Amino acid sequence: MTDPKISWFSWIKGQDKKILSLFMLFIFLMCIRNGVVFSPDSDSYIAQSSTRIGLYPLTILLFQNIFKEYALQTLVVFQITFAIGVSCSLANVMKSTFNLPPMMHWILNFLFISPLLIWKSANDIMSEGLAYPLFLLSSYFLLKGISQKKIQDLCTFSFSIFLLSFTRQQYLFFYGIGLFSFLFLLFFAKDFQKKGTFFLSIILSLGSFFMVERAYHFIFHESFSQTPFTGSHLIIRPLYLATEESYKDFVDPKQRQLVKETVEEIIEKNIIDKEPHKREVDQYTLSFTPIATVFVTLRSKIWPAKSFNGEDTQSDSHFKYLQEIDQQTISMSLTLIKNNFFNYLKSYIKDVIRGFGGYIFFFFVLLMSILHFWNILWNNKINIMYVYFIFSMLMHLGNLTIICLLEPPLTRYTYSTSVLLISMLLIMEYQYIREKNSNEAETDR
Repeated sequence: MTDPKISWFSWIKGQDKKILSLFMLFIFLMCIRNGVVFSPDSDSYIAQSSTRIGLYPLTILLFQNIFKEYALQTLVVFQITFAIGVSCSLANVMKSTFNLPPMMHWILNFLFISPLLIWKSANDIMSEGLAYPLFLLSSYFLLKGISQKKIQDLCTFSFSIFLLSFTRQQYLFFYGIGLFSFLFLLFFAKDFQKKGTFFLSIILSLGSFFMVERAYHFIFHESFSQTPFTGSHLIIRPLYLATEESYKDFVDPKQRQLVKETVEEIIEKNIIDKEPHKREVDQYTLSFTPIATVFVTLRSKIWPAKSFNGEDTQSDSHFKYLQEIDQQTISMSLTLIKNNFFNYLKSYIKDVIRGFGGYIFFFFVLLMSILHFWNILWNNKINIMYVYFIFSMLMHLGNLTIICLLEPPLTRYTYSTSVLLISMLLIMEYQYIREKNSNEAETDR
């Protein structure tokens, strides 16, 4: 007589795809129930602000032209559907590539859709709503491309990272991953004949990003220039680490005045400690917004819009004004960093490691990556699981190196690469346990 428990388990296993589809439908309905979520920065995307890069504002504009008053609701439905669809696709290709059982497949699906539930990323009218599924899509084509060595997938990967970078500039690190992928194929895939085509697609993708970014601002803001976003964020960490004497490093009288007044005010308001050595890296996250508020307020007094172009403007959205401000603040940032380089570098590295997950996790993952890389070189045998794990580590590290230049390592900026890295760690742990059990079974025989 058949054990009912075994029969039940066999039935569940046979219905895996149907049950997963029902689960994804349930997730979709849960996300839809959250509706449209607005954040403080949402209006800047809706209004095509000059400080925002183009793809997400253009997407909103497209939906507004097609769906009118239902544009944002329809956009959220699209973001949810896109994110769930790509999550399933990446989990499926991981399952087939790494020969995973249904349970691991379920875990991967849940991991990839978790940002939709925890941070409501697909409901938010923010670039993350489009960037997260584009990140998963890029990761999908990267894995397919390097594992199956298909030039179509590799070229699609190059196109997808163009779309991703044009949505959020923090993902420019993916071009570095593209270069590493090319080098991997160059040295370890001698039979793959389309390496040059792949390399050319990466170069064209990167060149297209810089051209299209400038073309977008030319069309919408009448200036063929990059997004004036960097300086006002880059300067916050140097100001956090500055002393009351830092202003003396500046020659320009307005830059000198702005640094002097900003540092004096943030010390007076107890936003930062008067003694630089007492300023812990953890405190930087809490101090970031107050420092930025003080700096922007004083900056607008010292540099009103008309001081650059002779015109009065109604707001800081004036593109030429923001360009000048961006150049001035980048110059100020570099001066502050140069004259306090080691303290800045120490703070920056600490923040990268903190964002990665702390010292223990960082060095554990780094050591694993080095050992697996050495194993590939030593044995001259490719294990695609090890290769993709190394790439996922480099993605997370690359993401953090860009984020920590401009912002504290907040979860909203890092969850995409975190989820991919965690998924690869779980897959490697499963493979280790499976091989261990297999070896023990062989020994028992």
